[in-house]
Amino acid sequence: MIRINTDLKVAHYYGAKCVNGWNVQQWEREIALNEVLVMTPQILLDGLQFSFLNLDLVDLLIFDECHHASGQNPYAKMMKEYYYKCQSKPKIFGMTASPVIGKGVSSNTDCEDRMAKLEDILDSKVYTLEDRAEVDMFVPTPNQITKYYCKPSSLHDPLKLKLVALRDKEIQNHFSDHQFKDEENFMKKVTKKVEKIYGNIIYCFENLGFICAYKAVQLYIAKPLKKVQGSISAFLTDVLELFEQTLPADMDKLFRTAEDISNAVKMGLLTPKVHLLVQLILQQRSPGMMKRCAVLYSLKE
Repeated sequence: MIRINTDLKVAHYYGAKCVNGWNVQQWEREIALNEVLVMTPQILLDGLQFSFLNLDLVDLLIFDECHHASGQNPYAKMMKEYYYKCQSKPKIFGMTASPVIGKGVSSNTDCEDRMAKLEDILDSKVYTLEDRAEVDMFVPTPNQITKYYCKPSSLHDPLKLKLVALRDKEIQNHFSDHQFKDEENFMKKVTKKVEKIYGNIIYCFENLGFICAYKAVQLYIAKPLKKVQGSISAFLTDVLELFEQTLPADMDKLFRTAEDISNAVKMGLLTPKVHLLVQLILQQRSPGMMKRCAVLYSLKE
């Protein structure tokens, strides 16, 4: 961005560039040829430690994510070990969206203490914006909207009860087949795995609908079987058969139009949550214009 928006001579340095093997002459050449040197803090710290670089030659030192300047972080080490020894200290400009991080912050006093320590380490003052109007002129701000959707259908509640029965049956079968104490830990792992798979399937069922839960089971079946998961493959097979017995005929034809998707919601195949998401995505489509959508989600392990 600096190179694009200014006429400054910019160079950047990273491990794959093999800068760790450079000597003082190579660094002197880079300093002579460039006005802005962009690098990771560790590269700068290594250069200072080997006397290849000297902060006296720097007019402005910019720290990105400067809240990391604490403890043994390279930011903190270069400030403590080299900055305060400079004859001609560079100006410091630190950037962060969260000047206070970490555990133990529970009051305004704690925040003030953390910011005071950050100011001491960076020999700087913390400033923040009171009015975002000027920033919003240059940085696009998303227009946040809130949407509501109905509860999912209860048409497939009997199927959920059958899943509970399959889960309990699988756990009981393993405990009845293995009575030796040396297999106790293994059985705990199997039980935990069954509970986890069952929980993930139910999570998909309740939040996304029957079809998505069915796809989740297919993904589990397709995974390479490890020792523990291999021991419960029968459970996954039984669950898959249970879903397939409930699948509607001509399922592939159910999602061709917006009306089809509305009908799928009424049948409990999709949740109103998924239906709303599809509607929101379709609303953003513009004829003749390519648009991309990013769907962010929290991964449930």
